[in-house]
Amino acid sequence: MKVSVVILTCNRLGRLLRGLEKLMPQLEAGDEVILIDTGSADGTLNYFHTWSHPQLRFEAWHGHGSWAEMRNFGVGLATGDAIAFLDDDCIADDDWIARGREALENFDAVGGLVQPHGIEYWPHWWHPDMGWMVGLSVPGQLGPDAGRYHYPFTANLWARAEACRAVPFQEIGGSLGENESGRYLTGREDAQWWHALRIGGYATHFDPKLLVHHAIEPSRLDLRYMRQRAALDGQAWALRQGRREDIMPLAYQWYHHLASAFAAPWAERGARRPHWHYHQLTRRRHGRALRTLAGRFIFGGKLAPWLVLQPYMAIAALKRDFDWFKGTFRELLGPQIESRPKHPQARRVDRVAVLAMGYLGDLVILQSVLRGLMKENPRIDIYVLAPPSGRIALSGIPRLNVSILADLKPDSRPARAWLMKWLEQVDPDAIVAPYLHEPWGRTVTSIQEPPRPIVAFDNDQGLRRMWRLKRLSVRVHKNLELHEGENLCRLFEVAGLACEPVPATLKPGASAAAQVAGNNWLASDSEKPVVMLNPEAGTPYKEWTPEAWQRLAGRILNETDWRMVINASRGASPLDDLIEQNPERMTALRQEPIDSLVAWLARCAMLITVDAGPQHLAHALDIPSLTLYGPMDERRWRDRWARPIHKTIRACMPDLTPEEKRGLPLNHEVTLIDPDKVFEQAHELLRS
Repeated sequence: MKVSVVILTCNRLGRLLRGLEKLMPQLEAGDEVILIDTGSADGTLNYFHTWSHPQLRFEAWHGHGSWAEMRNFGVGLATGDAIAFLDDDCIADDDWIARGREALENFDAVGGLVQPHGIEYWPHWWHPDMGWMVGLSVPGQLGPDAGRYHYPFTANLWARAEACRAVPFQEIGGSLGENESGRYLTGREDAQWWHALRIGGYATHFDPKLLVHHAIEPSRLDLRYMRQRAALDGQAWALRQGRREDIMPLAYQWYHHLASAFAAPWAERGARRPHWHYHQLTRRRHGRALRTLAGRFIFGGKLAPWLVLQPYMAIAALKRDFDWFKGTFRELLGPQIESRPKHPQARRVDRVAVLAMGYLGDLVILQSVLRGLMKENPRIDIYVLAPPSGRIALSGIPRLNVSILADLKPDSRPARAWLMKWLEQVDPDAIVAPYLHEPWGRTVTSIQEPPRPIVAFDNDQGLRRMWRLKRLSVRVHKNLELHEGENLCRLFEVAGLACEPVPATLKPGASAAAQVAGNNWLASDSEKPVVMLNPEAGTPYKEWTPEAWQRLAGRILNETDWRMVINASRGASPLDDLIEQNPERMTALRQEPIDSLVAWLARCAMLITVDAGPQHLAHALDIPSLTLYGPMDERRWRDRWARPIHKTIRACMPDLTPEEKRGLPLNHEVTLIDPDKVFEQAHELLRS
């Protein structure tokens, strides 16, 4: 992979030469450095007109322009497969190019740390989170939020050349001018660019070991400069990517920092003064962004007066006060609401009750864990309380006692009495609640004195009210980056039972299998492979567009001999027109019972789905599957055994923040998936 390093420079010849001294020895054959002068008057042009190096290209930018315009100019000149951006006052580590080159093997864009160079002391008011205002990394870039809430700078930024050309730096007009105000009003092009990459489906990564040292000018460590920079930064952000729906969250943040700044002086001033300045500077940034957004959407581009924003400020103040009251309420009365967590006593576990109020896919994963549990603990008896789908998902396991939830109104006195009676009949040594989806989850959390401590997860339960979850006896942390099966094993381990999951299995019922086998459409051309398409998402954020489904089905019709079963039981399918036009190649399932759906899927050669429920059925039936993922993390739900017949496909990072998603459609991540790519993967999967 050839690398092109793009550096913009202006009147910093001495610092630039120190940086090039460290950078040039790192270059390999085919690499290059593109140096763009933006109007130097310190002899930079004369120096590089006489200094020749085979891997350095010097270009003089004539006229004004903005950083975005000049970076795009550098991208146009680059010939490398990877493009790296470096500031003219930055010194790269000895392995900077080698590390960046390696990182781009797996990602489309990579950012790194920017550390200070040559700073002998910090002002007494300095706070580490102010680093972004002077081009330095903040402490958050050393944690899990690096690259998400804390974006990298073009002082240390790498990207594939095709990503740079597909997503250019945003040009908002203006000129660098002759002063700092003119420069930073056209700034934030790097943050907007990183944001555009993330929501555009490119794979981004932050590497804290990809390091450069920034020799910032001492004049930047001045409060007057930083106040001006904070305001201009907020204005530039609003001009680049601000939306009308950002006004209310910004008002909340503005009021939050205002209140935090006023609260700071009450503590020791020597220790708290940096926090006071940090909150004041951040408030100034949010305030200018607010006024700019109000001007854009109310006054046609002018800065709005504060008077216009008073209603937003009032609502933000009320919301923050309510959040403060809610937090105080939880701190003071939380111990009274929740039961004291009781850890299970060390005892022999021979009978375990499993409260599995989950969805179909959840129960299939639970089946694999229960199979492993009974394999490693052959002496135990397991009693499972499950919804009606448990008859299918938990079938075929010897010595497993499955009870189906009674037809009672959940969270009512009869429902609680029925549940207590069931627990008394089972008389378990341990009670495990892997899933507590509502409405029956409310019934479980309403039990005041269960016969045994209830072991459950501390999050991701499906309960709408956290205080209900806190009433459970023993809460085990669920790691949302682990596979769901591994989390379930940890839950049973706390209850006193160790296990290792085994693949789940399903077998269609005899009557459902016979009914499907006698279907005329299937029997009409039994030699052709049948593929099931599941366009039904269940939730809006999983929905693929009708146009995408039609394009995928069209390619299947035109380029293969496959036949298609469309599972769309809850309503009209986006493929209805194609079904009517091609009845011999396509058919639809309408409100098919689960046992019949399992029988249909067992007759298929492959499943293409946007919902994890049918995906897990395919895993258990050993049917090849291709699952489209949006905001959900496929690491939790993919095939745990990485069998090659089960594939996942996604087009966006699974860790987009609420701020990044603001203003986007709920199914934005799914809509980025290319139907042609899905067809190619499906064709390869079925062929192999």
